[in-house]
Amino acid sequence: MAVDLPASYKNPPLMAIGDSMYQGVRSLTMSAPLFRFSPPAQVARALGLDEKAFSYPDPLRPLIIDMEPFIRLLPDLGAIDQLLSLNARYWTRRPSSGSGRLAFENVSVASMDIGDLYAFDWERRSRQADALKYKDASSIKGLSKAQIPDGGLADALLGLNARFTLNPSGSDALEGVQPVELVKLREPEILLLNIGSNEGLFDAGFEGNPNLTDQRVAEIGKRYEILADHLKEVGPGTRKIIVNGLVLPSQVPNLMPAPESISYSGHLPGPDGYFDNYENRMGFGYGTMTGQELKWQDERVAAINANMAETMRQRLGDRVEIVDLAEQMRHLNRKHQRLSDDNVIKAGGVSISNMMLESYLGGGFRWGGFCGLDGMHPSVVGYGRIAKEVLKKIGRGGEKVDYEACFRSDSLLTDLPGLWTEIMFLYRDYRRATAKPKDAQEKARIDTLAAVAGTAPGRRVPPAPDR
Repeated sequence: MAVDLPASYKNPPLMAIGDSMYQGVRSLTMSAPLFRFSPPAQVARALGLDEKAFSYPDPLRPLIIDMEPFIRLLPDLGAIDQLLSLNARYWTRRPSSGSGRLAFENVSVASMDIGDLYAFDWERRSRQADALKYKDASSIKGLSKAQIPDGGLADALLGLNARFTLNPSGSDALEGVQPVELVKLREPEILLLNIGSNEGLFDAGFEGNPNLTDQRVAEIGKRYEILADHLKEVGPGTRKIIVNGLVLPSQVPNLMPAPESISYSGHLPGPDGYFDNYENRMGFGYGTMTGQELKWQDERVAAINANMAETMRQRLGDRVEIVDLAEQMRHLNRKHQRLSDDNVIKAGGVSISNMMLESYLGGGFRWGGFCGLDGMHPSVVGYGRIAKEVLKKIGRGGEKVDYEACFRSDSLLTDLPGLWTEIMFLYRDYRRATAKPKDAQEKARIDTLAAVAGTAPGRRVPPAPDR
């Protein structure tokens, strides 16, 4: 069946495609209140577009996981299961959007990789989405035992998310639609694109796995070439295509110097700009990297960015603009520098930075804040910073992103869970204790870090917050 839409959906002023960074995920959570503050949504408001002109997914419940309320409810597992039950009941009934819309303007889908934008495997993802049953998704214990064919829980969530985001009404006319097909069909005046984080950057930053090789860089380059060829087919009504580059793994808040006493004592990295060792503060497993390994990962991501930019410019010519997020984050690299007015964003009376987010016991902002609890996905302020750079490339750099308003709109930054820092380190310690090192060298590194961290005096009491 041919994909089609009514004429009223053609030529919108703005559209966005991509992954979690453009859908507006925060703290591993996907929900309509968070989608409202995605970079594309903030760009749209700065351009004067209301939510009828630039719409985004509007599910009535978070997509199963709602990390921030879960953290606030700990240790009441029964209350967490109650929330899970409500979320599961909604999502396992194949919901459609209450807006009645056939398509949203923001069709970014968390967990998508480059190939998913033009060759999303609907058969497989639908099968995985349907395999997540209410009885499994309605409790923590059930989720841990859910059986998803050819994958895991994340694959089922990708299927559910894609089904709602790309075909919100469940229309037969849009069954099996690809994100780039929607762009070609609708031909927006401006297209925003953020993709590539799930090709290795997320694994490096969240899991601490240095798995980007030269071969992998070449493979990613070929995927960008195919994507660029698809974008080249977008009609002339699309006058600008704004493409984001990737941040570097070392710029991700979740990868912090190890042990943590290094940050608390204010030590600076070596001459090459890297600390000796890093660890993932959050993750499904415990991962470490040496400074040299992290430097190599940075160099490979830089190569991916350079190749992508060259490919897009060759294929798309004057229509394309590249947002160099890695370069912008070099100016917000508090993690590797002493605190200054030049390497943070001032908002809400605190300094927002790429330190891993921490709170004081009892609540209150300590430091970090560019990203949420997962150390990977930005806060409203962090997304506002990305939106600001996109606006410059659109030619509307004079449109202001109000960081104070962003801070006030961020329920995490304005009301940090009092036990968050202790929970984060307890979970880190558990992952480290149960880690299965990749080799003898990593085992020695983990054992050393555990010993040093365990003897560091006052390791969780820094001298002062970032103000």
